[in-house]
Formats: sequence, C-alpha cells, structure tokens
Amino acid sequence: MLTTTWRTALGPNGLPIVEGREDWPPPRPVLKLPDRYQDRGFLAAGAVGEIRRVHDTKLATELVMKICRRGATTVQRRRFEREARLTARLHHPNILPALDLGVFEDNTPWFTMPEVRGRTLREVITELLAMSPQERARPQRRVIELVEEVAQALGYAHEQGVAHRDVKPENLMVGRFGDVRVMDFGVAMDLRTPEDELDDAVVGTPLYMAPEQARGEIAHCGPTMDVYALGVMLYQVLTGSTPYEGDGVQVWHQVVEGPPPDPADRLRPGFDP
Repeated sequence: MLTTTWRTALGPNGLPIVEGREDWPPPRPVLKLPDRYQDRGFLAAGAVGEIRRVHDTKLATELVMKICRRGATTVQRRRFEREARLTARLHHPNILPALDLGVFEDNTPWFTMPEVRGRTLREVITELLAMSPQERARPQRRVIELVEEVAQALGYAHEQGVAHRDVKPENLMVGRFGDVRVMDFGVAMDLRTPEDELDDAVVGTPLYMAPEQARGEIAHCGPTMDVYALGVMLYQVLTGSTPYEGDGVQVWHQVVEGPPPDPADRLRPGFDP
C-alpha cells in the first residue's frame, strides 16, 4: 500500500498547490507499539507518516497502522487525526475505515485500518490501456463497473458530510476478490464544517482536480470535486489519456486557465457518450 507525499508550490493566485504523489522513503526506527499490537514490518512511508503491518492480538488478525510523522506541523497532525475520525463514521463496504486511534508515548498519533491486498486501480488501468482494442472491451467494462462502485461509495460519504478531495486511481484498491475500496482520506473535507482552516490550501492531485478546487474557491467546493475526479477516470479509461497532460503545476494552469478538454468522442471516434 502507498501513502501520500505532498509537494507544495504557489499558483498565480498565491494559494499553495498541495499535490499528492506516492513515495517509498526508507523506514524510520519503530516506536513502541501499544500492547495490543505486534509489529509485522514496514509497508510504505511519505511526508505525512508511514504505514506498518501489525497483528491485533485481541482480534487475532492482521491490520495496517498509519503513524503520523514525528515533527509534523500542527496542520499535518490535525489532518491526520481528522482522516481517522472522518473515515470511522463511514460504514460502507467500499470505504477503508479507521478502526482504532491513539497516540504513542511521545504523543505521535496513529490509527489502524483493515489490510487490503490487491492492486491499485492505477495498475488495473495501466494494464487495460496496454491491451489491443480487440482485447480491451470486456476488461474495460469491468473497470467502468469498478468506477460505478466507487461512485456509490463516494455518494454515501457525501451523504455523511465527507468529500474525499483526492480521488484518483492510486487511492482506489482492487482486492483479490474483485472488490474496490476507497482509501487515503488524508485531505478530506468535512462538509459539516466548511470554514475549517485545514481547507485553506489547494489540495489534491491536479490531473483529477475540479476547476473550483484548483482555483481555491473553498465556498464552492463540495461533493462535485469527487464527481469531477470520477469523470476524469472514466475519460482516461475510454480515451487512453487524462483531459490534461503535464506535470502537476502545468496541469493546474490548464485546469484553471485553459480551454475545456477535447470531448471523449473526438479522441475516440464512434464512442457514444
């Protein structure tokens, strides 16, 4: 499983662009885990923290533990704790929830989640786009079905007052039995407290970012951000490319200032929208 590293740049309007990317830096020394958990090894890490596999001795099962980075800023720490609390209230089979939340002896926060083994939707889409058009039809239908399942899960989250804000293939895990889970609510917005200072920055991944999100129009941000990201994924599955191309800041400029992307049926003649 991957965690998210956040790269920050300033856009022309002066707002910080906080772009998520996956990273694998080396693990840090292990803190003493709570007695309930036994360490099973390092899985992944990023600027916000790290993920380790742990054994829950009470439930006799394997989980993952997300640990906030020591020395994290106040905003990073609050986002970390908010992720746990928001996902804990989302009871949906396609959403990866937080199960337990606590702090280490040095006051570093952590929370546990179920472990999902499988592939990210990014890997599934990459494999799909490498196929010939003749081979692609049936697997493409299945990927579209997975996106539909994600849409239902996000619709439920929106009903519960939570917008993900960083929906992208890397944050969707397809399990061994074909189920898909939405994960990494690290920059999620609590729609019940829209004026929270945690939401001042432009957060997310520009390739999948809605225009109002990219412009930092917090008052206009909400569930539509996630709906837009789902549309980008479907566009990618159907045409083989995202609406805009380039690095994070280049794409951000196109989303904010550029013309609308080419319609999918122009890139794929014969496609019925």
